Amino acid sequence: MVLLLAAGRAARFGRDKRRELLSKGLTLLELSIDCYRQTGLRVVTCLSAHTSDDDLELMLRARGNACLRCNDAPQGMGATLAEAVQTFADAAPALFIALGDMPVVHRETLDALEAQAHPGRIVLPCFEGHRGHPVLFGSEFFSQLASLGGDRGAVSLLQQHDQACRVVSVKDPGVLRDVDRPADGVELARYFQAG
Repeated sequence: MVLLLAAGRAARFGRDKRRELLSKGLTLLELSIDCYRQTGLRVVTCLSAHTSDDDLELMLRARGNACLRCNDAPQGMGATLAEAVQTFADAAPALFIALGDMPVVHRETLDALEAQAHPGRIVLPCFEGHRGHPVLFGSEFFSQLASLGGDRGAVSLLQQHDQACRVVSVKDPGVLRDVDRPADGVELARYFQAG
């Protein structure tokens, strides 16, 4: 199962980057969802419970996408992640934690990460010496994920459980490629046009 974190307001982008059209009439968020749906795993997009995400949820559900509205989203990514894990901890033996602004992770990368899944393991990709996303958490870490808060996400767990981390070397720059600023969106639009 994939929990796709997309409840943030994208202050650095200057507008709601989730709605940015990038390719064939699809938004950044829709392309990110499609990236993970190719695995055949269930993908749940985590949105804010705030009314500003109402129309976004309607758009995603119209395309058959599952959504979770997170009441704690205003507190930050860690709080959103905790709420999502609390909701789905019993749904899968491992959970991919993915970001809603990373739409070009290769299918082979996701398969390689999933092949290393284990209840007591945290599996993450590494491209040219840099760790990236998504991160796959085994079930032994769900209770700690569910107690996160604030805006730091799961970084503290990775540091605390370094011995449990299985780093998978990949030839996929997509594990590092996110969209923070409008220039990143323009570059990704070119990538999709070239593909």
